Amino acid sequence: MTAAHSTDGRSRDSAAHKAIDAIGHGFRASVRTNIWYRVSASGFCEACQADTRGVGLFVGPESYFTARYEGREASDWWPLGKFALVRSAKGLDPRMTGFIEQSSSRFLRGAHGALKHHCEHCDAIVPDEAFDLALMERFSDRASKDELQEVGSFLMIEDAVLVSLLDDTTAPRRKRTREGYFSLARLQASDEVGEVFTVDLHHNIAANDYAILIKSDDGKEIMALGFSDGAYATIDDAVSCLGVMGYVVSEVTEISSFSIVSRVATLLVIRGLRVAGYTIDDDGAVCADIRREVADLCSGN
Repeated sequence: MTAAHSTDGRSRDSAAHKAIDAIGHGFRASVRTNIWYRVSASGFCEACQADTRGVGLFVGPESYFTARYEGREASDWWPLGKFALVRSAKGLDPRMTGFIEQSSSRFLRGAHGALKHHCEHCDAIVPDEAFDLALMERFSDRASKDELQEVGSFLMIEDAVLVSLLDDTTAPRRKRTREGYFSLARLQASDEVGEVFTVDLHHNIAANDYAILIKSDDGKEIMALGFSDGAYATIDDAVSCLGVMGYVVSEVTEISSFSIVSRVATLLVIRGLRVAGYTIDDDGAVCADIRREVADLCSGN
């Protein structure tokens, strides 16, 4: 088992290894949750014979699952009741795939219709089992120290293989809050089928991080990313993630034309769009409203 290479000779009596031995290769299920976790660990790449960093996803007891068998899905959803490693994941929403890729520094990204570990050195796909043990041990260790990185956004995986942790694995629930975040700028964006969304960019001065709130054209909240989890350290990170998730920005609007902070934030968003590959010129790669905002801001009007 290649995972043994990256465990520094640790005993097979570890809690994580006992869990793997007890559950075997896990079970196939569809899973959905509003709270999930990212954990980083090292695995071994056979292609270049080197240790490589990787990121794993975990779901918790309040997640719901429905069993899959012979390619079909059962109709009843049941509470998972324990923590589990998402050993493989297929059928994710492309936007969530993009978010996971961006927030994992692309160590974990889509390939052949599923999330796959990629070697940081040679970019080869590294098998899931190369990371299983190290990820589960890291999760258990961080849970015991209250250091888990919790993501508070809806996650739906149509076809996953879940490997359960031992029943006594616990982790305190963090109080997820948007307190301290204020809206900096508003973007209009569309997805790959042309559906229009409103994207509010938020900032927390005390935490010095950013967050994204995505709403449908009728005002329904679709996705909230980055609140209280430090996913975006800069405006560029947040703007870049929109592109990775498949959104195309067509307009940037100031939250308040009377606020210096809002005007500066709008300039930074426009800079982030340029960094992400947008061309703001008379060719209309970005809509006329953005060009007007650029002209007004640069002239001080």
